Amino acid sequence: MSARIVLLAQCITEDCVEKRNNSAYLSIAGRKKCLNLAAYLATLGHSVTILSNSYAKGNFLACSEQHGPGITIRHAPTLSLFGRRTVFKRTIASAFNTWELLKRRGSTDLVVIYNYHAEFAIPALVAAKFAGIPFLLDYEDGLYLDRHYRSAFYRAIEQATYGACSGIIYVNPKLAERVGRFKDMTPHAVIHSYFNRADTLGIQASPGTHNEVLFAGNFSYGFGFEELKQYVTCLPPDYTFSICGRAGRSETKEIEALCAMHPGTRLLGFVPRQALEDLMHRAKAVILLNDVQSPFNDTNFPSKLYDYLSNGKIIICTRNPLLQGYATMKCILQIDSIAKDFPHLDRLLETRCFVPQEVHALHENILNQLRQIVATTTRQRC
Repeated sequence: MSARIVLLAQCITEDCVEKRNNSAYLSIAGRKKCLNLAAYLATLGHSVTILSNSYAKGNFLACSEQHGPGITIRHAPTLSLFGRRTVFKRTIASAFNTWELLKRRGSTDLVVIYNYHAEFAIPALVAAKFAGIPFLLDYEDGLYLDRHYRSAFYRAIEQATYGACSGIIYVNPKLAERVGRFKDMTPHAVIHSYFNRADTLGIQASPGTHNEVLFAGNFSYGFGFEELKQYVTCLPPDYTFSICGRAGRSETKEIEALCAMHPGTRLLGFVPRQALEDLMHRAKAVILLNDVQSPFNDTNFPSKLYDYLSNGKIIICTRNPLLQGYATMKCILQIDSIAKDFPHLDRLLETRCFVPQEVHALHENILNQLRQIVATTTRQRC
């Protein structure tokens, strides 16, 4: 049965950027995941309205845009000061989202919120209490560890969200331990990420055209920075290594200095989408940073894995229990030691290949879990 779902998230599209010069304060990965989640919900036959907020260097009224079949994005109004970025963004978004949910109380079956950011959680809590609309928490990244979310205010929001939500989607199953401190068992699903396209039948192997490897993403401390340095220093002499993405100033300077000492490597920083697609097409393999010592192993999941799988690539990573469920995939090349194994890349790649059917099986599993958790939480309004 189809449901009318409202997703509270931050989804900035190219059209919105062009018209309002919007920018984000949530991560690129987070915004992409929200759009992919909406696409998956639409694939299941649900109608999805996304209530989205962001920065904008100007004063704009709320506006709407169609984003594919079954998905409408409603952009919150913005208020800027002397042409600078939006002020009171969370206050405006909280009021806007609350108003929109109450206005839709007769035509909304389920609310989905991305984490318990105040501008998402407070409207969902109000709609649940005063309009009886159940909500589903898409729980990401251990927000409680972030220093900006440790106040008594956010602790109260966190506990209220756990208590009132009708179900939870965990990106990492260990997050259930945190919820369990405040609430007994809640209907839940564990969904690590979503593919960039809701039709995975179109994903084919992309074996690469050059002796190149690619990393694209965040390489800050805690996200595998030490691993990245090892990949740079151990690169086989007949390969080039392109590093795309951003990190803090100190990490960037350190990688720049390291690349200068190893001519086969290059730090490109942030690159436009078409340029990244070209690099992806050329590369024989891609690097997934996956440090077993990372403090985020209990709260996060490397969603970049699904980006790489969406592009039909062979993926190189170190062994980490977090990826145990993917270890049997033929496109995953797990190495025990970067220093010992990475220099013999050609020999290792001969043992791996991309199998589209494995990706499609993952996709079907995601759809089944999402179908079940939505049905379970939506029934609670009946």
